[in-house]
Amino acid sequence: MRQFLLQLCLVATSILHAQIPSYYNGLNLNQTGSALKSDLAQLISQTHTTQITYNTVWSVLQKADLDPSNPSDTIVLLLYGYNDLDALTINDRTRSKNLPCNFTGNCNGYWNREHMYAQSLGTPPLATDPPGTGTDAHNLRACDVQMNSTRNNRKYTDGSGTSGQIGQDFYPGDEWKGDVARAVMYMFLRYNTQCLPINVGAGSTTFSTEIPDIFLEWNAEDPVSQLEQNRNDTIYNYQGNRNPFVDNPYLATLIWTGPTAQNFWNLDGSDIIRDATFSEPELIPYLSYQENADLTLTNSLATGTFLVRDGGQNGDADNLPTTVTRLDFQLTNSTAIRRVALFAGNAEIGEVNVNGQNISFTNLNVQVADNDSTSLTLRASFTTNVADYQQIGFQVIYVVTAANGSSMSFSNGGGASTSTTGNKNKLNVIATGLSFTVAPSNVLTHTPMAPAIVLACNDAAGNVDVDYTQSVVLSATMNLGAAAVGTITPANGLATFANIQFDESNRSVTLFASSGTLIPAESSNFSVSEILLGWDLTGLTNYGPSPYGPSTNAVGFLSDGWTRGTGITTGGTAGLNAWGGNGMISTSASAAITAQDIVSFTGTVPSGKVLYSKAFRPYNIRVSSSGATSGQWQYRINGGAFVDLGPVVSWGNNFTSSGNMQSEITLSNISALQGLASGTSVTFRIILWGATTTSGNWYLNAFQAGDDVMYEGFWERGSQATDHFRTKNSGVWDNAVNWESSSDGISWYAATLFPGVMAQSIKIRNGHMTQVTNSQSASHLTAEIGATLLVVTGGNLLIQE
Repeated sequence: MRQFLLQLCLVATSILHAQIPSYYNGLNLNQTGSALKSDLAQLISQTHTTQITYNTVWSVLQKADLDPSNPSDTIVLLLYGYNDLDALTINDRTRSKNLPCNFTGNCNGYWNREHMYAQSLGTPPLATDPPGTGTDAHNLRACDVQMNSTRNNRKYTDGSGTSGQIGQDFYPGDEWKGDVARAVMYMFLRYNTQCLPINVGAGSTTFSTEIPDIFLEWNAEDPVSQLEQNRNDTIYNYQGNRNPFVDNPYLATLIWTGPTAQNFWNLDGSDIIRDATFSEPELIPYLSYQENADLTLTNSLATGTFLVRDGGQNGDADNLPTTVTRLDFQLTNSTAIRRVALFAGNAEIGEVNVNGQNISFTNLNVQVADNDSTSLTLRASFTTNVADYQQIGFQVIYVVTAANGSSMSFSNGGGASTSTTGNKNKLNVIATGLSFTVAPSNVLTHTPMAPAIVLACNDAAGNVDVDYTQSVVLSATMNLGAAAVGTITPANGLATFANIQFDESNRSVTLFASSGTLIPAESSNFSVSEILLGWDLTGLTNYGPSPYGPSTNAVGFLSDGWTRGTGITTGGTAGLNAWGGNGMISTSASAAITAQDIVSFTGTVPSGKVLYSKAFRPYNIRVSSSGATSGQWQYRINGGAFVDLGPVVSWGNNFTSSGNMQSEITLSNISALQGLASGTSVTFRIILWGATTTSGNWYLNAFQAGDDVMYEGFWERGSQATDHFRTKNSGVWDNAVNWESSSDGISWYAATLFPGVMAQSIKIRNGHMTQVTNSQSASHLTAEIGATLLVVTGGNLLIQE
């Protein structure tokens, strides 16, 4: 509470120069962190010898909360209050001590007992009957009844000015925030996990995961007042224990670090504090500071300035200077920092590489005149791999001074640290381009890509700009499917496209991403295939019909379905959910062909399409113990000869209904099954042999939901004379393999004919050379810069419009 420090400067001075109270005799003040916290907690618990009742609290507050500036001793100060001059009572700062709300009825204009650590936020809640956590007077303050109701059990949050609700939280006001912070810290030490600071305070926990930053900041920003000191003494007389953070706020700094608070003890020691006149840089353009050898005033950035003070806040009487010979810092987010240099004015006095959380400047000779101070500045360069809005920080953790001068109050010089307010010392990633962090993969038509495609909004170093929110648009070398969502607003700098799918197949597709002025991104090629023919075997009985037509049939792909050869019989009892037969007792593939122990299907490429085969997906074969043991897949084009597809297959020896899984049959490496033109028929068959009895069964077996046998591939559109054409490769004009065609200029396919006079447009692309070897007629021909059109001897190109 800062107001009384100004009003009562003489009293405050006596506080600042107080000696360590005998209450703390035996406490090791050279400790820091959890060790000091543990010892203080033990001290205030063991000395809390009297548990006052909740009713007694009224009389305690009538004494403890008296206004030190009012000599009548009849006025109490009201926590959160700030105005006695208007007509409102809710914001009153003072009130008669004889107006406590200790009765039933309307209490407007009265005061009651405010728990700074809200009762209901304790785990378990703070109890008042019997006396205990809820009756500890160090946590109770006089407060206007209506203001108390407004605060309710809202968490404290940061703000400025007078008290009031902020969102769902509550700001106690500039005058009272230090009081609140020191009460919350006391309750944490006294009652441990029942009164966790994170349950009663909002905001980040940068300095320590145990306590929100606001309490450590308020403890430093709002000095201890005469009221707090009076309260501490009064409550000590009732309960037997004290609030250590009122006696010395600096104890909080020693335990949890954070901003350097008032240090009422060890006044003869020197210290180091953050220079309040220095403003840490905000949203650092870290790529501008990449020096890795020798930092200067121009290639590095000032990130923190500290004052070394001989004799600390109030000076000392030893007539000696302070000479710093070593200074160590602990770094926050050290992986973002490359090098750090220590400067005194414009002169560098030390420089180190950053290889971990701590850095040390040794062999220093920083001299501070008696009762004077000197300024030291940390300058840094940065690594390229950082996180957007990553906040770096520097905290003094160890100081060595020369033996012939003044020493430090504590080994860490007070533990001063750079500011963490707002955007100070935060690195700023500004996106300049897009990149695929999850690239597209091969996919089936009408099926969303999995995993989802993710694009990052990156800067030149590849770091993600988390606050980039301009829409990212995804397009492809073919039309996206009707169900695809091709425009996404990034979240945390990432644009996730969870429903990219296509309605047509294509062997080679590329995605393009763009967003405003960012450098666009292009994906690697992938394929979009489709199930050309598929058979669902679920529900079949009595070996299934022959032919058995497909349950999935690509548009226009004509097929009679799986058909049994004349040598295959269907006698005896058949398995369920399977298609097949028996009688396959031939002892070789040739004998099985003669006996027509085969199953097959034929498909015919529809008009205007070109077929590229990819695979037969994994399938399942069920056999009985005397059924066919071997098989051979074959194919033929139109009425040509059958060609083996891979080696002979042994169907397996699992004779149950679960059958035997078979590997995928790759077709994409068989040139004869690629680029099949309209009207071409392709037949696939399986030759079967090795059954030991004519009743031995063999089946294509159901093993999953949906189709069980699937012929996968690509339909591509056959070129039309009226298409757009562009070169795919260098080569001769009259060879379709050197061209791509498109009906709309958006989705491109390998051409099945070369361009002629009917073409909508013809483009020879950059870097390609096209030769005209025969007489050709063309229209709307353009050549990009870097392209070449060569008419060779005997050639003749007639351009028509």
